[in-house]
Parts: sequence; C-alpha cells; structure tokens
Amino acid sequence: MTTTLSVDRRTVLLGMVGAALLPGAARAAFPDRPIMTVVGWNPGGTSDIAARIVSDRMGQALGQRLVVENRAGASGSIGADVVRRAAPDGYTIGTADPSSHALAPRLLKAVTYDAVRDFTPIGGIGEGPMVVVVPANGPHKTLKDLLAAINAKPMGLFYASSGSGGIAHIGGAGVLIAAGGLQAEHVAYRGGAPMVEAIIKGEAAFGVAVLASAAGQIEGGRLRALALLSSRRHPSFPDIPTAAEAGLALTLSTWLVMLGPPGMPAEPVNRLNAALNEAIADKAVIERLAKAGIDTFPSMSPAQTADFVRAEAEKFRGIVAAAGMQPE
Repeated sequence: MTTTLSVDRRTVLLGMVGAALLPGAARAAFPDRPIMTVVGWNPGGTSDIAARIVSDRMGQALGQRLVVENRAGASGSIGADVVRRAAPDGYTIGTADPSSHALAPRLLKAVTYDAVRDFTPIGGIGEGPMVVVVPANGPHKTLKDLLAAINAKPMGLFYASSGSGGIAHIGGAGVLIAAGGLQAEHVAYRGGAPMVEAIIKGEAAFGVAVLASAAGQIEGGRLRALALLSSRRHPSFPDIPTAAEAGLALTLSTWLVMLGPPGMPAEPVNRLNAALNEAIADKAVIERLAKAGIDTFPSMSPAQTADFVRAEAEKFRGIVAAAGMQPE
C-alpha cells in the first residue's frame, strides 16, 4: 500500500530536517551542566580558597555551579595536566600559578606541557605581592644595607625559602641576580611558616615571602619588611617601599589565572571570561580575596591572559637559568 503525505505534513517534516541542519540547533547554550574547576593544590591553601570564591561567583553569573576539584601534587602540575587532557568543551577548567606554569615546566623533568601552547587562556584572577624580609632585631634597616652586607661577604650570608624551586626560592635568587649577581647561601625549609620562623630567629639573613603570609609577623614587630617586589606600594602597608624605590629593578608576585584545555571554542571561552571578569569586579569578592592575600587584577581578555602567562614564564625562566637551577 502506498501512503501519500499531505502537503502540510510534508512541510512540517521538511522543516524539522532543515532545523536540525542549522548550526547549533542540536547544541544547548553553554553551560547546560556544572563545570569543574581543577586546583592543583590541597584544600585550604590560598589557591584553593581563591578558586572557591571566584568559582562560586562565576556560577551565579553563568547559572550553573562551578565545582572545585583538588588534584594536588608536583608543584601544581598534576592539576594542570588534568586540565590539559580534558575535553575542550568548557566543562573542565582550572587555575594556574607561577609554580604550575612558570616553574614546574622548567624544574620538573616529568612535566612536558608548555605553559601557553597547551592551554586555552580564559582570564586573570589576581596576585599576591612578594616582600623582602629580615629579622626585626637584625642590623639591616634598608634593602641597600642588606645588599651591601651580602656584597661584602660572598656566600657568607644565608637566605631562606619555603622549598627548593618554589616561589620563595626564586624570589631570593631573583633579588641576588637583580642586584648584580650577588652570592648568598640558600637554605630550604619545609613550608612558609618554618621559613618565616627561621628568619625571625636569625638563622637566615633574609628571605622573600608572600606578603599575606608574613603580614602578621611584620605587624607584630618580629620581621622587618625592606621592599615589596611590586610596581606600587600596597595600601595595607603604605610604609614599605617598592623594590624600585629601594634601588632594585625587580617585580615578582605569586599570581592566579584561569585556563582551559587546548582547542576550546570561542563560545565557552567568552562566556567564562565574562563571568570571571564579573566575579573579580564584585566588591564582596574583592574583599574576600584580599583577606586570602590576593589582590584582584583588572579585567583581562583571553589574549591578555595568554600574554601575561607568556611574559611571566619568560621572567621566571630567566631567573632559573641565571641561578643555575637544574630540572630534577
């Protein structure tokens, strides 16, 4: 038996076929399900706290939850690799910092990714200023005093860090290099708190710490802050000069940006970037991040984020090379 379609029914069927062929007809608007934010550090640290604050606010802007997933280990590179290998659909993104994207690719043989080429930039979150500190009861009142003492006794003074190859180690080495290649002995401690305590006790002549982690000891009179490795003074510590004001051409901070897997299409990138920039412009977010030691960036486009990461990776690469650090 032959069935003849009516003109109306045929028109409807043809319309359905045509609609199915239209670009995006079968694809829901992004995002249509929760997004995973990968953090390469354990819960409770600065990166984790900042990621949770920002992800929560981005979720409000996007109408979908951003769920933080901690994949800690190997200086943040394990989490970075999870992001790199994820599907480029926008549903797996992550935070990146100097350890995971400027240092790990240079100092860990097992890390094979490129900080820029192997990720899709989304936007910037903020940075934590670094500060040169000495014992409050020590002889060095200014950065000039400290550098003169190091110059007078090559390898005769010690500088402390929170671990070999970490941001504090790079900061201390960077100070010596920027001062003309001065030499001091590096002593690595197991974490930021032991490092700060060692400087207070005079076991080390100086160290470079994240301002937020040293703030209490500076305010309490146990550490003396000689210079911020920043382009401007910090509003919470207006009396601490910048490195440039103290005669040293060096800026260095611990920063946080958001990246995705390589090859992400424009729609999710642009939606995530807009949500991130909305988040970091929110007064409540700014205040919460400041309490965690992060000063928010001005809004960044994906292209500006890529340029930032590229420049920072090159800066750290130069310090690593000049200090003679080798990958392990």
